[in-house]
Amino acid sequence: MKIYSISTIKNEADILESFIRYNYAYLDGWLL
Repeated sequence: MKIYSISTIKNEADILESFIRYNYAYLDGWLL
């Protein structure tokens, strides 16, 4: 994961990553 000089951008990236991982886990629960 790249380190951003602006903390707000890094924070948004972390939130987005967590959101995507949560959705993948949710979909895997239904599809698998």
